[in-house]
This record gives sequence, C-alpha cells and structure tokens, in this order.
Amino acid sequence: ASVPNIDDLAARDAVLSYVSNNRCWGLACAREMTIMDITASSAFHYNLETCTEKRTAVWIHEPYTGQVIDSADRGPSPKPWDVLVVPPNPYREGQVVVEVPHSARIVNCYDCATMGRRRCWSCFGNGEIRCNACNGTGKILELESGSENQRINVPPGPKACYQCGGGGQRRCVVCLGPGQLPCKTCLARGQLKLSLQLTVSWKMYKSDRVVERTAVPEVLIRSVQGRVAFDEEKAAVWPINFFPDEAVNHASRELLDEHRARFSAEKTIAQRQSVRMVPVHQVAYVWRNYRGFYYIYGHDNLVYFPDYPQKTCCGLTEILTCSIQ
Repeated sequence: ASVPNIDDLAARDAVLSYVSNNRCWGLACAREMTIMDITASSAFHYNLETCTEKRTAVWIHEPYTGQVIDSADRGPSPKPWDVLVVPPNPYREGQVVVEVPHSARIVNCYDCATMGRRRCWSCFGNGEIRCNACNGTGKILELESGSENQRINVPPGPKACYQCGGGGQRRCVVCLGPGQLPCKTCLARGQLKLSLQLTVSWKMYKSDRVVERTAVPEVLIRSVQGRVAFDEEKAAVWPINFFPDEAVNHASRELLDEHRARFSAEKTIAQRQSVRMVPVHQVAYVWRNYRGFYYIYGHDNLVYFPDYPQKTCCGLTEILTCSIQ
C-alpha cells in the first residue's frame, strides 16, 4: 500500500505543533527553516501471539464423608489430554482444576489405619504428662507463714504438690486424657477419597519485531497507530513468505521458530500474527547555517526531532548542530 503524501505545508505545521508543546523550545527555527526534501517510507510492526495449554495430573486425597464417587465402575478413566476442557478465552491466561472422570476410589486412611484417631503427640498415648509444678516428683517445698520452723530458720519438710496431688503426673492438656486425637487426614472418618486431579493452564506469549530503516526509535513505532496490512489467526499459523519487505518475512520465520522452541513442552491451541504499517517521512531542512533531518510518523503526523537546533531554557539557547550524512 502507498504511503500518504505529506507536502511542505503539512510538514511545517507538524513541526510547529510539536515545538509549541515544548515550552522551552524556540519557534523561530520551525517557522524559518527551509524544507529541502521529504522522503516517504513505511515502518512495519510485526506481532505474534501464541496461546498454549499445559496439563498436569496428580493424585490427591480428601476425607471421605459419603460424597458420590465417580469410580472405574462407570467406565475407563481417560488420559489427561483426552479430558474435554474448553478454554474460556483462547487469548487470555487462566487455570482450571478438574477431576479426571472415573478416576476416584475409596481407600483406607494411611495416617490412622482406618481407626479415625491417632496417638496424642503431647502425652504419646499415656493421657498424662509430667507435672511442671513439681517436675514430676509429686512434692514441693513450702513455708507456712508464722510457723515455728520458719522463725528458727529450720528447713520445712516436703508437701504434696498442689497441682498433681502428689502423683507427679497431670492430665494431658492436648487430648484431655484419652491419649488419642482425631485424625486430621481423614477427619476421624477412617477413609479417604483418592482421585486424579487435572490442572489445565493457559498461557499467552507475545513477541514483536519492528522493521524500520530511519532514525525513528522502535518504541515510537510500537506506540503509534498504524494500518493493518496483514492479519491471520489459526490454530497454528505458518511463517509469512509473501510480504513485499523481506525483513518482515524473516521476522515471522524467526519468531515462530522461537515460540516453537521455547514452548515445546506445551500444546499450542491458537496463534495469530499481524503486520501494521506505519508511514514515516524523513524531512531534510536548512535553518541558518544548520542542516539536518526530522521525522513525521504515524497517521496523526507525530514528530520525532531529537536534534532540534533551537532548544532554550531559562533564556539560554542551546544550538545543536547536525549535518546531513
């Protein structure tokens, strides 16, 4: 497609608008410059998007509380990639967790051997623990206020511990005496539901390449609006090989190969590629003794003028000279 033409008047209007938006820049250069030549070209922005799907299956268990069991009695369990899971949006990342059909079964709890209870970790099944008041001796030393022994400084005799009553042991504060605790694995049910859990993850990968042969930075080409010259979407696209600019064809081949190599462990479920065309005009100008270029890009006639000769700040003028190569 042809690049829209820009005449001298449009080129000057574009640079005047650009300089006016920079408060510290002088307008004399934009007004007085002589436009020598305008060279039109096109920059191309190639985009590639690849949506992949990854599936992982792991065995999980949960307490069996009487829920419905989808077991092998209802049919053979399908392989992970045979389970029907439809992505909600092929170009949006997400994750879904489902149970593989017919993979569930009931098993005995491995933690409590179907008993529903486990030995208490605090008293080790005894139901009692050593008294911390008497350190397990059952006796404590205690002076009676105002006693004769205290008056004449005679050591008192031992007395029964007020915490354990002299036995040296106290009821376990964790299990409260039985020496056992409900099994947390099966919630004291004694059985578990075992099933194959399938995690389906969708990832979106984007890559792009800018084909631009002037001094306009790639970031400006990426950010500006352009016209879509090519757009394709399939389950898996092929490299472009018919574009007039061979650099675009090369970018398509290179990025597609890169996506295949990087995401080989995942299944590609959708791909789309596009080429945007952004018009670029290189304007050669002369102002006083200075010669140089500035660039008009995009359909909104945005300006890239890194070496504007009349940059002023606080009344001082900085003259940046630039010459035609």
